[in-house]
Amino acid sequence: MHNPLLPGNCCFVFRRVAHTSAATVALFLLSVSTPLQTFAENVLPACAVDTESLAAFSDYNPCPAGFTLAIDDRFDQFDHTVWERSTGGFPDNECRFVDQPTRVRFDGDGIMRLVMEAIEVPASYSRHEKKTVDKKPCASGELRTLLEHGPYGRLEARMKSPDSSGFVQSMFTFQFYKDPWQEIDIELQGRLPDSVSTNVITNHAADFEECDVYKCTNNTEKHFEINARHSAQWHVYTIDWLPERVDFFVDGQLKRTVKRTEIEAAGGNFPDQPATLLMNFWLPNQKIAKWFGGEWTLAQLPLVAQYDWFRYYTYNTQE
Repeated sequence: MHNPLLPGNCCFVFRRVAHTSAATVALFLLSVSTPLQTFAENVLPACAVDTESLAAFSDYNPCPAGFTLAIDDRFDQFDHTVWERSTGGFPDNECRFVDQPTRVRFDGDGIMRLVMEAIEVPASYSRHEKKTVDKKPCASGELRTLLEHGPYGRLEARMKSPDSSGFVQSMFTFQFYKDPWQEIDIELQGRLPDSVSTNVITNHAADFEECDVYKCTNNTEKHFEINARHSAQWHVYTIDWLPERVDFFVDGQLKRTVKRTEIEAAGGNFPDQPATLLMNFWLPNQKIAKWFGGEWTLAQLPLVAQYDWFRYYTYNTQE
């Protein structure tokens, strides 16, 4: 259940600041000469326990040691000061991300929905890909932060997938534009209904265009079972992005650790650059669907991926 925010807690203060007009924010920034990214990552006061308005799991800790809460979005509405809708669509994705409220939907019930439909999207220029994206048979949604964050921090989202095959639903970090390629993923795949997929993707090539066809990446994907189908129950998925490792959790249970030494021994570059934070929902093309996402047909659509809330914490380097 998604309950209203409690007056006086950290999240209430965040919403008051986050929804301040653009002009007011601009005047504030000019007056204190604070970089925009620094301002965005310090608008929240000290973290306060907020279990009454944050559905999670029984021993969830909303104030983890070593981190400072920077983004706390309960998805009551689209927060234009934190997020934007994507216009992208990478080659292995049969869906085009469309900058429309029907693709990234807020219905006033505290749930953000990424909506996938069998709507042909013609080839057009993407301001996010910085190139023309080919025609796609499917339209879907991607939510991404306006600013880069990190390096390092904690990402959390409470998510629920559709009961279907073929899709990929995600929360991840991404360093645009793959120079170097640094990406940390938690993904729910239709072909793995009772598992979570984890991945750290990096590269060591000087020519990042080569990486668009995955010829120079270190891919570390692994899958781990969870205690119920991800379509049947809500789960809290967590990425701890730390200087020497990445930890992946489901409902507070550590599922995997990827160490910096492992990445570097394989020739990769451990994620150490500020990154965009994203959530998206897409269909793999038929070349990769058998082993990633699962097989599908357009007749299965529409599909909806659900997100109850999202939190990002900065990493306290001094601790």
